[in-house]
Amino acid sequence: MSPLGATKFLTFTDVQPGATVHGWWNHANREVYRLNAWPNVAPGVTASAEITRIRSTVHGNPAEKELHFWVTNTGTTAIDIDVWALWWDWTLGPVVESIRSQSGVPALGGAVVTKNGVAALDVAGIRMHGSNVAVAVDDRWHLGSDTKAMTATLVAVLAEKGLVGWDTTVDQAFPEWAQTMNKIFKQASFERLMGHRSGIADVTSAEGTALANANVSLTQCRRDFAELITHRVHGGGLLFTTPGELFSYQNADFILAAAMV
Repeated sequence: MSPLGATKFLTFTDVQPGATVHGWWNHANREVYRLNAWPNVAPGVTASAEITRIRSTVHGNPAEKELHFWVTNTGTTAIDIDVWALWWDWTLGPVVESIRSQSGVPALGGAVVTKNGVAALDVAGIRMHGSNVAVAVDDRWHLGSDTKAMTATLVAVLAEKGLVGWDTTVDQAFPEWAQTMNKIFKQASFERLMGHRSGIADVTSAEGTALANANVSLTQCRRDFAELITHRVHGGGLLFTTPGELFSYQNADFILAAAMV
């Protein structure tokens, strides 16, 4: 995104202290990023104003957009108030293509999402390696690992509240297993788990079975999985990497982190 510039919508004149005035912009065909209310006063005069409400409407065929705004004089004297808007170019195509070409993936999509919804959506590339069919914004995209972000967000919220720490380790979360679990988990903290540097390098069939057990609650599934993986004995293949050093992308890291919460 890049800023295109600013424009002054209008000037409200002689707005009394505490009064709110209403204005609007017809044919609002640009995405307005921010509205600003500026007191139009002489140098040295103290004054203040604030945009207190914004509403957009769409009507007609073809659609016509209107942007409505309300401005309040928050100062103590009557003033004129200028309303300015800064707008942006929301085109994502060149940015998405630049990232895609650098990474070498066949296709990439990107979006700008505001509190009002999707402000921009664009894609770049082809549908598969070796194809010459361009990817489209309405193609179906595979989504995966979404709960990793949710788990990380939940841990962050709890950390902000002081209920857990990023350095909380598995043996602290499960003190009943502290004396029996594999020693690498005594240093496996939330930070290491969510950085995929806990030392876990795979999942055994028994651990996978425990996680998929439909006869118990999801919470119990995670706990059973956590007990198995933390008591796993090294052997029969590469089951562990060096904790805190080597990166190994594993769903098990976040499953264990979720069980700790």
